[in-house]
Amino acid sequence: MEDASAGQEEPEPASNLAPAGVFAELARSLAEATGMVPTLQEIVDYAIVVVPCDWATVADIAGGAGTSPGWAAFLEASTVCVPDLAIEGRFPVYAEAMIERTPIRSVVSFGLQLREERLGVLSLYGKSANSFAEAAVERASLLADHGAIAIEAELQARRAQTLEAAVRSNRTVGVALGILMERHDLTADGAFQVLRRISSHSNRKLALIAEELVTTGHLPPT
Repeated sequence: MEDASAGQEEPEPASNLAPAGVFAELARSLAEATGMVPTLQEIVDYAIVVVPCDWATVADIAGGAGTSPGWAAFLEASTVCVPDLAIEGRFPVYAEAMIERTPIRSVVSFGLQLREERLGVLSLYGKSANSFAEAAVERASLLADHGAIAIEAELQARRAQTLEAAVRSNRTVGVALGILMERHDLTADGAFQVLRRISSHSNRKLALIAEELVTTGHLPPT
């Protein structure tokens, strides 16, 4: 999964709506987004508006094993809040690095999971300690739920496209094998060896060789 991030300079498409209206607009925007990157960008852009927060990211995981709130939230499919990095004791290396290298002073991370499948982590950042009150965390949790559903839908669409392409490729190879078997009185294995030999010599995928034969009626020269 691709990563996405946003800060306060990002567009605020729903800033003039009440909270319920924001989530309705978010649901529509996620449904209309095409592709994983636009979907992730919608999630982080709306995080700035809905929670609100200063920065937001969506990623497969965040940080190394056991070193960040994001990683802990991802592994546990839970919510991990760090109200004040200056006094954080669970992730000392992470907290020290964030304070030294960034203006971030508080973090809340949500593990994104649907039907037992870990999908990623949504992390929100504040430039001051205690940026996320209870109501803000509740809004962020709802946003994370919307995000998990949208990400899972995109993954399912990708899998369907991959399966469709594989089925189409297999059908094309089958047709090409049939052509060779009839033309040259070959067995199925013999026809496959012809395609494989031409694929190897031309440094092209076997499926492309089969597609050319089916489309043009001719094999490419070897």
